[in-house]
Amino acid sequence: MIKKDSRILLVDDNPTNIDVLYNFLADEGYEVLIAEDGMSALERVSFVKPDLILLDLMMPEMDGFQF
Repeated sequence: MIKKDSRILLVDDNPTNIDVLYNFLADEGYEVLIAEDGMSALERVSFVKPDLILLDLMMPEMDGFQF
């Protein structure tokens, strides 16, 4: 189980998915970081180490499998 004050990186190219997941996770007390594609996610994790990554597998350019 991940602690409530944990940092979660949300990687998704769909704004609706980001909005729903961000609101739910933030309301539950998690710190939520957002990346809208694989390259942005790689850049984020080079600076900040999340406790959990929620990753969309089907994204343009760099998909979740390549990430």
